[in-house]
Amino acid sequence: MRRTAVVYGCILGIVLGLGGCETAPTRFNEPSASAPPTKGSASADIYANLAAEYLSRGQLEVALTKGRQAIRVDRRNGDANNVMGLIYQRLGEPDQADRYFKRALSADPTNPYYLNAYGSFLCSQKRFEDAEMRFSKAAANPLNRSPEIALTNAGICALVQPEGRAKAETFFRRALEKNRRFPMALLQMAKLSFEAGEFLAARAYIERFGEVSPLTPGGLWLAIRTERQLGDDVAAAKYEMRLQSKFPDSPEIQLLRESRKP
Repeated sequence: MRRTAVVYGCILGIVLGLGGCETAPTRFNEPSASAPPTKGSASADIYANLAAEYLSRGQLEVALTKGRQAIRVDRRNGDANNVMGLIYQRLGEPDQADRYFKRALSADPTNPYYLNAYGSFLCSQKRFEDAEMRFSKAAANPLNRSPEIALTNAGICALVQPEGRAKAETFFRRALEKNRRFPMALLQMAKLSFEAGEFLAARAYIERFGEVSPLTPGGLWLAIRTERQLGDDVAAAKYEMRLQSKFPDSPEIQLLRESRKP
């Protein structure tokens, strides 16, 4: 028998630093015990799902209320403890977050999404070695449907460490081996290529990113600078128009204006 649990992937914050992560619901079929889920655990799952939904909307107070309801119903529920860890991480209470992440992993030590979420938290706390261990375990789990998330997070975490660029690139390439269309890894490889002066490679990664996801303000600004370096003023102007029309209030607009000053 298999039980479908809704658990949550986590991408390390990039633009806003490492103070938190963005969560996204991911379906994960995990082996269950021979007995079916109890009524209490099913109710806890419902509350945990609601908590995660409110967390994704930024409604932290409501998310915390739903998370606490889940814990009251079943304090050992892995999803409930994991989402409580995410909530307390967002609230800036690392001790509480750490406690709940550990309780989630105590309930299910090999769950790749719990491992990934805890790894993201550990990286935000500059516990880099512990974070990499969790990301690696998450990516290695054969039941993980999205190992590219953990591998990309490992790369992002490596980037904030001294001399971590080469390691980061290795992780991003491994992520793209798992899923060549994963937008975050493509964007990170575009950035690394640009920084290395490999502008044709940067262009190729940006174009691949644009095929699978709308370009963000940061992605458009990177595309503009890449095309300028390649001497393609027409392509750069097209990206500039997209940035101005779609994101007129973004910080990248100010960077664009400053770049035009003599």
